[in-house]
Amino acid sequence: MAIELNSNQQKIYDAIWDEPITRKLKFSKVDGLLSSICENRISRKGSPNVAFAHHGESWGMHRPHPDKGLKTPYIQQIRLFLIDSGLKEEIEADD
Repeated sequence: MAIELNSNQQKIYDAIWDEPITRKLKFSKVDGLLSSICENRISRKGSPNVAFAHHGESWGMHRPHPDKGLKTPYIQQIRLFLIDSGLKEEIEADD
């Protein structure tokens, strides 16, 4: 089953795969993308944690502060989650 992204979502998705990894990606943008394509988004009470789940795979992180940009290790983890969950394949099925 293919996932179709709108143009804004596609820009964020493409930025996740940019080389070299960019620090321009904001948590809020990635959160919006993953919220729209994942089966579940879990926000934990009393904590700045957020987690996403899709096809039995899950990934979570702390919201970054005070800088809103995502650091390289988080982007690498997002890439692995997209691959392991099958989201990358579902998004790129129409390419």
